[in-house]
Amino acid sequence: MPFKQVVSNWLRECFGHKDALILMEKELREASQDLLRAESGLEYARCMVEYNAARVYRLKNRIEAHKGTQ
Repeated sequence: MPFKQVVSNWLRECFGHKDALILMEKELREASQDLLRAESGLEYARCMVEYNAARVYRLKNRIEAHKGTQ
């Protein structure tokens, strides 16, 4: 393929009108990536809730046990 045609195709890709299907596929990829990030954040948040609930439970029990020994 001649250099001029390669450059012309590249410029058309960069600045030309994109097909609706190409735009929808790009948006779908972006939405899929956003979903994965959100699911990871949700998983992290759930673990943090469980972790802190366990800490509260443990500390309340230790405080009650400490009060009982005095």
